[in-house]
Amino acid sequence: MVNHPRPGNPLRRFLLAVAVLAGCVIAGWLVLMTSAPSWVEHADGTRTRVVEVFQGEHRLPEDAGGLATRLARKLPDRGPIIRLKQWVGGVPSGWSRSWMHVPETTNVLHLWLEMDGPSTLTANSFHELQANVVDAEGWQWSNHGRSQTTVTVFGGRTLNLFGVEYAAFPRWQERLELVLGQESWAGGPKYLPLGRHVLMNPVVYTAPLTNWPVQPLPQTWNQDGLDVRLDAVHFKPAGDAGAKPDGSGMKAPSAALRWIATEMDGDQRRTNWWHQVQTSFYDNYGNSSYVGLPPKRPELSGVPLIQWRIAVKLVGDHRSRVASNVFGSLTVRSLPDAGGFTNVSLAASVGPVTLTNLALFGPGNAQYVEGVLTTNSPPSMPDGDGVSESYSSTGLPGGGVQRTLKLGSAKSFVVAAVSGSTQGIWFSCRAENRTTGEVHWLQNQGGSSLSPSFRQTFDDRGLIWFSCQRLDPAAEWTLTLGVHHPHEAAFLIDRPLYQPTGQ
Repeated sequence: MVNHPRPGNPLRRFLLAVAVLAGCVIAGWLVLMTSAPSWVEHADGTRTRVVEVFQGEHRLPEDAGGLATRLARKLPDRGPIIRLKQWVGGVPSGWSRSWMHVPETTNVLHLWLEMDGPSTLTANSFHELQANVVDAEGWQWSNHGRSQTTVTVFGGRTLNLFGVEYAAFPRWQERLELVLGQESWAGGPKYLPLGRHVLMNPVVYTAPLTNWPVQPLPQTWNQDGLDVRLDAVHFKPAGDAGAKPDGSGMKAPSAALRWIATEMDGDQRRTNWWHQVQTSFYDNYGNSSYVGLPPKRPELSGVPLIQWRIAVKLVGDHRSRVASNVFGSLTVRSLPDAGGFTNVSLAASVGPVTLTNLALFGPGNAQYVEGVLTTNSPPSMPDGDGVSESYSSTGLPGGGVQRTLKLGSAKSFVVAAVSGSTQGIWFSCRAENRTTGEVHWLQNQGGSSLSPSFRQTFDDRGLIWFSCQRLDPAAEWTLTLGVHHPHEAAFLIDRPLYQPTGQ
């Protein structure tokens, strides 16, 4: 006789499955709750907590909100499910980002905060929130990028999310201390300390450091007939003499270099033909900045041995014989009237860039579609200083995008067309009065400079423009557009001591 097992009770099996599922959910909730960063209470009733810290490319935080919100984010974005995700809080309502250019953009620490409570720091005033990292020496490392977004949870409560990004921070420390404050310029500069967060460094540097062949200053770099000597690194006071217990007033000082560049002109040494356009600071931990890194405090011991690489980018002006430059010129008897236009076609190249056209517009508006001039008209209304711009893109019926750039000015302005990558390329526009010899170096906005001036462009529109606001419209002018490929002089030194040299 064969005994068969009795079928189990379906209701009992269902209740058991529900209990197991509930247990898993409760266990997951407990894990999430116990591992979630704690809130920090501020004097004005605001609460902040660190939502997520990571290294790599910029992205929106994945851990904002509660368990339901995080589960909802895993649902697909289609049909009625997307409305459920939006209601639960699985879809941010949009985000904005402001990023300062730094030498290294991928080796970055990203930190997202959630703000809650009756704070004056609403979603529209996040630009007032300051978030700096304080190292063991007391220096504050400023952020290089800021982001903000909001998430609506269950159709009502709003999470205000604030992101900060650091291309330089104390990578050698296991713990990072974040100082929050509110900085406002309404009615005069004000700084209100808010609070602090202490968090583990997710990317603490543990690998052996690169040992650079450092040398004491002064050092000399030479290449292709150009000699650059770096004599000293100076630091402007950081305000640490008035440091407060909350850490405010201790921002790292900015660095200034004392250097000289020399080019031989026959038997003459020329020292004023080269101009510093950018300085990049690196250390052997992977930090980078354009304004400088925190120096070593001489009174402290036990700090890591750190080495710096200082890269000075220089461009030679129109007098230099060894600089990597090309120029295009346009001479006019007087500046064009409103709606007027004159131009010259060119084919001058330096590095990856070719200067193809130089145009001079009278007061008015110019429209470029995909880099081609389509409209030139008198001004419809007076504009402010310099050249105004607006940029738009339109989808085409057959696919693709058509890009339109509109420029306008109440004064004459210059537009140069270039092809090729402008990454790392600098531009100048020199205006010389043919009668008096007076020279102006044109700017994008406002007036001109009497000393050499250079600028970059950070887009791929193939156009760069300058304002003729300070030029006499009745005079005869020669306008010279320069395209400059910089020379980079590099110096390796031990991390210097902090020795303030005055404002």
